[in-house]
Amino acid sequence: QNGMAALYDLFQQAPELGSLLDPSTIKADLHTASFAELQPVLQKALEKEMELKNDEQAERGVMALGINSAAKILSQKFDLVMTNVPYLGANKMDQTLYDYSKNNFRAYSSDLATVFISRITKLLVKQGSFSIVSPQNWLSISSFKNCRKDFLEHCSISMLSGLGTNAFRTLMYQFHVILMIGQNKNSNSLDDYALVDLSYSTENNEKEHLIKSCSINFLSNKLQLKNPDFRILINNIQLTSKGEKLLSEYAHTSTGLQSFDKPRFNFYFWEVIDFDFVWKKCQTSSKDIGLYGGCYDAVRWENGSGQLYDYVELMAEHGYSSGIWKAGSQFWSMKGVSVSLIGSIRANIYLGEAFDTNVGAVVPKKDEYYLPLFYFLRSEEFLDKVRALDKKLMITNKTLGKVSLDIDKWKEKSELELALPAPYSNNPTQWIFKGEIVTAENPLQVAVARLLGYHYPEQVADEILDAIEDDDGIVCIPSVNGEPAAADRLREFLKAAYGAQWNNHTIEELLAQTGVATTNLETWLRESFFEQHFKLFHHRPFIWHIWDGRKDGFSVLVNYHKLTKENLQKIIFTYLGDWLRQCEAKVRNNESGADGLLLAAKALKKNLELILEGEPPHDIFIRWKPLHHQPIGWEPDINDGVRMNIRPFITANILRKKPNIKWEKDRGKNPPGSHWGEDRNNDLHLTLVEKREAKEKFEREQKEKLKKAEV
Repeated sequence: QNGMAALYDLFQQAPELGSLLDPSTIKADLHTASFAELQPVLQKALEKEMELKNDEQAERGVMALGINSAAKILSQKFDLVMTNVPYLGANKMDQTLYDYSKNNFRAYSSDLATVFISRITKLLVKQGSFSIVSPQNWLSISSFKNCRKDFLEHCSISMLSGLGTNAFRTLMYQFHVILMIGQNKNSNSLDDYALVDLSYSTENNEKEHLIKSCSINFLSNKLQLKNPDFRILINNIQLTSKGEKLLSEYAHTSTGLQSFDKPRFNFYFWEVIDFDFVWKKCQTSSKDIGLYGGCYDAVRWENGSGQLYDYVELMAEHGYSSGIWKAGSQFWSMKGVSVSLIGSIRANIYLGEAFDTNVGAVVPKKDEYYLPLFYFLRSEEFLDKVRALDKKLMITNKTLGKVSLDIDKWKEKSELELALPAPYSNNPTQWIFKGEIVTAENPLQVAVARLLGYHYPEQVADEILDAIEDDDGIVCIPSVNGEPAAADRLREFLKAAYGAQWNNHTIEELLAQTGVATTNLETWLRESFFEQHFKLFHHRPFIWHIWDGRKDGFSVLVNYHKLTKENLQKIIFTYLGDWLRQCEAKVRNNESGADGLLLAAKALKKNLELILEGEPPHDIFIRWKPLHHQPIGWEPDINDGVRMNIRPFITANILRKKPNIKWEKDRGKNPPGSHWGEDRNNDLHLTLVEKREAKEKFEREQKEKLKKAEV
């Protein structure tokens, strides 16, 4: 009776557990029969019950017979089990499946795939074999370390093929998969396994032919137990040779920080101001094969005691605690190597700034190890070894430390290399760029930015150029308010920058570099500059091109960093005001097209006044600020970023082209008690009345608190 109850309880979980159920796991004791003991008795009882004419008893009999039949199948042992195992991470399992996996397949419980692999090995007869297709990640990821150890101790691989991505004919996720044939270890098990690596191929049809004809290598099962973290290799790379030690012997490896709310705490450096306190430069992954790269990000740090710290404290109040928000900070200001961990693994010089989770910092334990490690991490040998350890799209910083090298060999090689140069880049999207126009990859873009008074964080002072840059960051494309046209000002600025290198063809050559057909500087400024600008700067433009919708109408380039309320008023009433007076004069003189020019200018003036006032939909909304701190009218906080502050200009449709910026809900959740709820909504609009009332209330409360404190 107790045995039957245990069997019934087990099969109650059948909808969630399916073939993971194992009747042989029912624990037998003096009071409970095992399934082996229960089965013959159960069979006889069921046969008798099925003979009864009572419908209810017969129905119970049918149900019990079904359980019994399923239990018999699940208790059988097989000579061969062949399957494509299901994939599901532990974090996506329901509670029943998660608990069952933890209790019965502890070492394998990180993924349903490995749980099934363990189950399959238990379904085999003593010398039975398995043939499985599974995700590749369990062969190398740290969380499967104990799984690999147990597997290698109890199973023997006969053949292993890395199939790479696109291994299925049907459309699947682009993850790496493997084909593995093996058996439970026995006296007849061979040590070597055949190795076929097709991971380099991305075409399904090609894989089908390659697996029949490609070369086969052989690796030792036993030696896999000696690999770092018992990682199982799918290519014939020798991980360790004589005289080699793990990289962790010579360097610390560290992951970088994570801010939990990237749209709030991480911006491109050109979006924000104040790198002395508010912002810290942040190194991230790089596609650049040069010595320096990944230098385009900034993190809101505030000496570790500002908004990010407050956010982490708020999360801690609700039970979440993690130090990853300051990960790697112990290595800031140190010398090292920054290794991009995702996609194409590249090594650049680490510049001692903050770094994020997309890179691993390798910081030498002794100065003498720095150059050998740097050149090793940029070598094919390193790439081969790290990919032998981990084929996953994104590797971990811990994997870096498990790669072996001969430090003496790399010392000798480093001595043959030239000294490493000081930090330098001619790419204006890198914060190490020094603002030099002539040597820049995009000289015209840099020249326009500098003409409008933008200063790069590492910009070198230049008395001549600094003296002729625009004070208010407002440069009109037509000649307005007594100022020369933008093309004329830019031409003079370029002449000063190029000095003796200037000639009659310089402008033509610079325009050709931009890829446009025109040789006219004003045409480029009017029609092409802004779109090229926001594409270069990842759709977060810091020079804005405001226009009235006419190619011959009013257009102005504005340095967003200087676009204060006062300067917006200056655009409306001084620059656009002068243009309106010019248009009105043309109308009085009956000039052709003058009426259209005047109407377009008036429409632009109206839109700019709406932005200045700030009623919806021409308002700014910052989701991380409480109502009483929301901007009233055009009062942007530059450190809220371009995405937040540019909204009214895009809404008003007065930018020359629309950058790809959206205000949909951001990923993730805010902690409970956040100003605007847990959802990270950005597309909200607030009236001036709401904001003014909230601000006045807040100020009254602050005054009352001060009075009480004085008393």
